[in-house]
Amino acid sequence: MSDEPIAADPITVEVMSFRPCIREDLRVTRQVHSGLPSFVIEDPVSGRFSRVGNVEYTFLSQLDGRTTVAEAFAVTASKHGLDALDEQDAVSLCGWLVESGLAHTNASKTGRRVADVARKQREQVIVGAMNPMFQKIPLCNPSFMVDPMVRVAKRLSQRSMVRVVLMFTAALGFAATTLALIGNWHDLWNASRNVFADGNWIWLIATWVIVKGIHELGHATACRWLGGRVGEAGVMLVLFMPLPYVDVSSSWAFPNKWHRMLVAGAGMMVEAAMASIAFWFWLCVEDPVVQMHARNLIVAATITTVLFNLNPLMRFDGYYLLSDYLELPNLSTNATRWLTYLRQKYWLGASVTRPTWPEGQVPMVATYAVAAFVWRILICVTLAMAAMSLWRGAGILLAAVAITFWIGKPIVRLFAHWNDPVRINRSRFLTVTGAMVVLCIAGLMLPYQQRVSAPMIVTHDKPVEVRSRARGFVTEIAVEPGQRVVVGQVLARLTNRGLEIDLQRLNAEIAQSRHRQRVFRHNQSMVELEIERASELAMMTRQHDLQQRLAGLHIRCPAEGTVLQSDLVDRLGTLVTAGERMFVVADPKQMKLVAMIRQDDAVTLRDRDQFTADVWIEGQGRLLETICFDELKPRATHDLSHPAFASSLGGSLAVYANPQARNVKERWKLVEPRVIAEAFWEDPQSQNGGGELRGGQRGTVRFVLGQQTLGQILLDELIQWYRKSGASVVIAAR
Repeated sequence: MSDEPIAADPITVEVMSFRPCIREDLRVTRQVHSGLPSFVIEDPVSGRFSRVGNVEYTFLSQLDGRTTVAEAFAVTASKHGLDALDEQDAVSLCGWLVESGLAHTNASKTGRRVADVARKQREQVIVGAMNPMFQKIPLCNPSFMVDPMVRVAKRLSQRSMVRVVLMFTAALGFAATTLALIGNWHDLWNASRNVFADGNWIWLIATWVIVKGIHELGHATACRWLGGRVGEAGVMLVLFMPLPYVDVSSSWAFPNKWHRMLVAGAGMMVEAAMASIAFWFWLCVEDPVVQMHARNLIVAATITTVLFNLNPLMRFDGYYLLSDYLELPNLSTNATRWLTYLRQKYWLGASVTRPTWPEGQVPMVATYAVAAFVWRILICVTLAMAAMSLWRGAGILLAAVAITFWIGKPIVRLFAHWNDPVRINRSRFLTVTGAMVVLCIAGLMLPYQQRVSAPMIVTHDKPVEVRSRARGFVTEIAVEPGQRVVVGQVLARLTNRGLEIDLQRLNAEIAQSRHRQRVFRHNQSMVELEIERASELAMMTRQHDLQQRLAGLHIRCPAEGTVLQSDLVDRLGTLVTAGERMFVVADPKQMKLVAMIRQDDAVTLRDRDQFTADVWIEGQGRLLETICFDELKPRATHDLSHPAFASSLGGSLAVYANPQARNVKERWKLVEPRVIAEAFWEDPQSQNGGGELRGGQRGTVRFVLGQQTLGQILLDELIQWYRKSGASVVIAAR
């Protein structure tokens, strides 16, 4: 090992001789987290708040314009020992103080320095304005709305009776809503699947914006109630989707962590109350329009809240709740420092010191850093894919610009420091990068069994509908659903006194006609005899028709099988019209599986004459035999092949009501058209291991497409996406 001393970083040496001066108008609030103090710095000019630990505050409190950075660093080291800052942390902290305007030096006061700072600020504004994925538009200060509400609320809260009534009402409402939600959860879940239908998007977005506006108003009200100051309010555009915001960062200075958590959770509490009210409207009001808006509000106030506001991996409400509860005020900042340390040390090969934090909790910070990084990548990819999907051809450009913003700055920084051996060990960087590339290639070579899943319904093949041939009142129901029947067996009996009287009258008229014929024959009146014979023939034809209709009042089975359905249950004594369906009979050994496949998946399956699938039945699991589907309908359809597919009836496919429906099967229409595939199955009980298989059972089929590598699958998806995007661009250009 060489004994030559390592040359000090010239930038560090230069900064150590500076004499920064902390601004005298800053307001500092001391807080305690896990028994360790931290400090919140408020900038009254910009209205921004910053939080530093005890070690950082000890360092910056020495910066009075006369003490050098080196002297302040020495004082901090003497007070905190091994927990003190290292030189790089001290330099970084000084840079942050100057850049954020919390401190100044003689150099930062010069015209050149001021011009450089102004130029950097302008560049940041321009870069921010060019980012298509995120825009922030400040609108106003909401204090003019919040302050009157807080004054009224405080006056009411001073009355003990009002407080008791409100607390009792809230507790009772929470209990009642919870019980009602548990009892109606299945119906609500099925009804909410239609929320994401194409025709409902504009209403859902409008509801979401209103809900989030009230959400932010809840933050502002809680902050003012506890004595904080409300800053600006406006709208953030995330992928051109409006998202209201309000600045309540003054709550960071609250000494009580439960007060800070109350401000962070106030918006979600307001949304929970709104969702509860909307749930009761959905449950009690039968108007479909009211129910639609109630479902929109429930989804906007619950699903999006859980995914974003309550999610601690993003710097929204859930993050501040978690950081205050764990008393880790700089959790996100320290997580970023941890990832930066890992990247610089193990990827770039830089000589850096492992970061430490006053509050400790290194495992917690490291875990959060990895989870937040993965979530951030997932969100970025999702936003890019959403842009390409929503904006068609233009979405490709938006996604490309967004990706440039995400990875452009690190790449520029990498090339800027490429020749700096202190920051980048090129040998280490190339080795690690090469290993990562090899691992990625190896991952793309892994085999993967491709499958396509689709919902499936078990039905009987060629069921026979038994309908009445004449009107009549039900006098007897001889069979029940599930009962075996044979050809000619009586299923039900009807009566029709009108037909019986008509037949009796007709029989009398025929007898009279025959008597007249005998008289005409005796009198040799041949013309009158022929006319009477024709009249008798017409009456006999009518007699036969009446006899057939009366015989049809005894409903007989036309085929051997099982009674699948009876429409005469509880209908004794009621009228049945001619042609009305009464029973459905089918052979239980002749079953049919009907699957409704997405159009994109159907395109892949059409290349095959036959394709096999694994079948899963709800409540029974996987069937033992692999089914061969040999029929795929040529066109996609919005019609349901079976009512059990409808989400409103417990199925998995989103539907909307069809006001022109003529029967139950046509009452619902698919939101997204699907292709029907059918498989015929003989003797399913024996193939299902003796298990009972019934018509109407739901399940899932998984079509096997063969084995490919992950790389081949990714390449195919990219080619398919490129073709669709290219077609979209051509259409947009035309």
